[in-house]
Amino acid sequence: MRIKLFFILFSCQSLLLSAQVFQGIVVDSKTNQPLQGVTVTLTEDNITVSTNSSGAFTLTANDNTPKTLTAELGASENYMFFEAINEIPQSGMNIALRPKVKSAATLRWENYMGANGTGGNCSAYNAPTIPNDIHWNVNFKTTDVFGDLANNANYSRRDPSKIIEVNNTYYVYYTRGEATSSHWFNTNWGGYKPGVTPESDKVFTWDYCDVYYATSTDGYTWTEQGPAVLRGATGAYDDRSVFTPEILAHQGKYYLVYQVVKSPYLERVKNNVGMAVANSPAGPFVKLDQPILTPTNNGKWTAGSTSRLDADKKGDFDSHKVHDPCLVFYKNKFYLYYKGERMGEDRYCGEREIKWGVAIADSPTGPYIKSEYNPITNTGHEVSVWPYQNGIAIIQHLDGPEKGTIQFAEDGLNFEIKGRATGVAEALGIAVSNSNGNHPGTGVTWGLAHKYIWGNGINGGKNYMERFDLDINYNLSTKDLENSKTLIYPNPSKDVINLKGKNFKDLSIYDVHGKKIDVYNNQKSIDISSLPNGLYFIKTDTGLCEKFIKQ
Repeated sequence: MRIKLFFILFSCQSLLLSAQVFQGIVVDSKTNQPLQGVTVTLTEDNITVSTNSSGAFTLTANDNTPKTLTAELGASENYMFFEAINEIPQSGMNIALRPKVKSAATLRWENYMGANGTGGNCSAYNAPTIPNDIHWNVNFKTTDVFGDLANNANYSRRDPSKIIEVNNTYYVYYTRGEATSSHWFNTNWGGYKPGVTPESDKVFTWDYCDVYYATSTDGYTWTEQGPAVLRGATGAYDDRSVFTPEILAHQGKYYLVYQVVKSPYLERVKNNVGMAVANSPAGPFVKLDQPILTPTNNGKWTAGSTSRLDADKKGDFDSHKVHDPCLVFYKNKFYLYYKGERMGEDRYCGEREIKWGVAIADSPTGPYIKSEYNPITNTGHEVSVWPYQNGIAIIQHLDGPEKGTIQFAEDGLNFEIKGRATGVAEALGIAVSNSNGNHPGTGVTWGLAHKYIWGNGINGGKNYMERFDLDINYNLSTKDLENSKTLIYPNPSKDVINLKGKNFKDLSIYDVHGKKIDVYNNQKSIDISSLPNGLYFIKTDTGLCEKFIKQ
């Protein structure tokens, strides 16, 4: 009887052991060839093994609960980091690592740094050449807005989304919170000021915030309508703050993407991207259960260090944060552009290391798969993206060697520097418009941005909104204008617009709602000083249609 009982117990232990085993192979996703030396890890148990010459691995977990399984080829820059969540013990696993591809931006970056150069060694830094191309250059002017989005003593409003127009009404979504924050990072960005309790104190202007929305009929006077997305309940992935929203209208639905933080808001907290969906621009917006984008979890903080600049292993460009999302429907897929921050952030010749990535999905709600071309930019504190002709145009505003540029990629991935972007306000929220004109600026003629009022070292400051308008022709000479494809100049204008072209006689001016304002015969110079500020259309008797802005 004792022998039989021992056999039963031994059999149960064997079954328990086998139920805790993760076993499989790791291969190259392109060639299907096995990969040796890949580090496979069970995160929760901190158990690691390397694949053998056949790409095989075996890991025995501490228990049979679902685990996070990661795979990375050492310090190699040749393959994407792999992570699978809630994996159960099993055999016959097949992990395919995707080879990385160097984007056009990464190739430029390597040239900037030089063969042995680093960002800290500015003598080895090869600065980029920025083209001064009148057919690509963009310049912006800012003006005040009115109503609820103007400067307000009680609330901080920042990070405007794209502006969409629905039934002759403009909608914008933005971050709203109390006007001041209790504390700020210290001067070297290494930690919080003494005495801060991050669990309770508001540490940034975007901390303890919600996403609100406002409407306007003219783009100048805005009325706040209320919240679109509120922070989650205690313990939720978005219970601390939801902020930096972007909107996509697609096939009768409205998709809000935004940055989320879970309490406590420590300096090493990882930011994710969430999504909420509605059938109307006014909501109600329903959140997805989980974030749609998370950092690449291949960095490691230095043990015992309190500085966010300290890391044993920095990982990918987005190993600390993914934020500032911008969702674009492009080539029948959904491109989620975002800003990444690396764990243990580097500095390059006095500039922060800020780069963009993109994740692509077949459905607007995901799953979103990070591109093997990441990172796709070398600069860009704020994500400003719009479709132009058959590609994607972007503005690189702050931080990095390519700041102050406009760039373009036919594939939405390999961006090339095309011209200069000047007068760029902070956090452009672009008014969605037809962007297939002769100049990329036709896709970003106006919108909203936020303006920062810095604090005094105790209070972190606040933000309010302003309007920006495009001045495509600000640096064109009369001869340039005569030879260019521009129909209207200057644009924007306060008093007079000039028109070129001999193929039309009559033209009409319409407002944004399609109401005809006036008709002009055989006139190439038109006085618009009496028109209210705003966006207008000119249509000629030959079918030409162009926009202009009255400031």
